[in-house]
Amino acid sequence: MGLDMYLFKRTKGTDEKWQEVMYWRKANQIRAWFNEALNGVENCEFHPVTKEILEGLVKDCGHVLTFPDDAYTVMPTSSGFFFGSTEYDEWYFSDLKETVEEVTKVINETDWDTEEVVYHEWW
Repeated sequence: MGLDMYLFKRTKGTDEKWQEVMYWRKANQIRAWFNEALNGVENCEFHPVTKEILEGLVKDCGHVLTFPDDAYTVMPTSSGFFFGSTEYDEWYFSDLKETVEEVTKVINETDWDTEEVVYHEWW
């Protein structure tokens, strides 16, 4: 058991199967960011995200990677029974680096006119 988070995409207006394009495990700072950006998220629900939302995530992760002392205010951790560590350690910063790399790919490889992207968490 634990906090598992995903980005999925598919063609807009279809019932085709969602394609996983990003996965995080116990990256509670990312979960907290989405919770704030989406005005709350519900476990096991699909939450639509826009290109601009994902660009904001990349920007904030990049900011903290450049200015680590801002981590507490820009990308704070959040606690929860299955959410993992709340330390600002090598794992925290590794999650941010991977997020910048992989979410940038999602942004660039998504046809935003014909595809939709959702955030999903399960814990």
